[in-house]
Amino acid sequence: GDPLYRGYAARLYTANREAVVPPAVLQLYANNEAGSDAVLLDVLQGTANLDTVRWELDTCLAQDIPSCAGWEPWLVGVGAARAHPVTYEALLDRLPEGEGALLRLRVYPVDRPEDHLSAYAGVMVHVEPYVTAAGCVADLNLDGAVNALDMALMTPFMPCSGAALAADFDGDGWVGEPDLWVIFDAWEAGAAPEGFDLDGDGDLDLDDVALVADLYCGDPSPDEALDFNGDGAVDEADLAVMEDAQGVTGCKGPN
Repeated sequence: GDPLYRGYAARLYTANREAVVPPAVLQLYANNEAGSDAVLLDVLQGTANLDTVRWELDTCLAQDIPSCAGWEPWLVGVGAARAHPVTYEALLDRLPEGEGALLRLRVYPVDRPEDHLSAYAGVMVHVEPYVTAAGCVADLNLDGAVNALDMALMTPFMPCSGAALAADFDGDGWVGEPDLWVIFDAWEAGAAPEGFDLDGDGDLDLDDVALVADLYCGDPSPDEALDFNGDGAVDEADLAVMEDAQGVTGCKGPN
């Protein structure tokens, strides 16, 4: 039989297909990228409800569903809808700027309104464009936040300390993958620990090999994206920017 014979359903979601179920809030700004500046709605109807399903999109000025004192009707439709956009402009015209609001998509057969079902979304619309934090320049892996992962991408390019240079086995003034291969080859060949015993335990083993990666420094070919202050060098001043930016979020946008 038809699996959709009696079915009908409702869904509210974002452009990246994520639900924004209250108390979660979709923040919409004047500079949201095209395609991510709307709430999308789907209405499903089975063959038993063909052209008999009604849907209503209502709004409420509240932060969460229990706090809603009353739903205000807004949009209505008949039948199925797929990825129907409720745009930033429409929401800004409908809702107070900078205040949390709820959307409710209610779907029901025209002859049985009591058999309704609903989907919800939390939204907040802003007139001003979204401005990312200055520290977002240090979001090197572009995951939307500045944290230890970004720090790990930067430290191999920082100037080497005297202690780190103990792992400069090829003597080129910096510590990187070439040195890792030198100590790995030495370990594999059963070489004496002299010059390779980085952890000071009297032997050359995989613990010493693993330590090399922690000592990477001085890489002579840094990406210019690491020159946060634009002075032409990647150094302690840029590291200070990274340290100060730790914990910054929202670098991919408001959501």
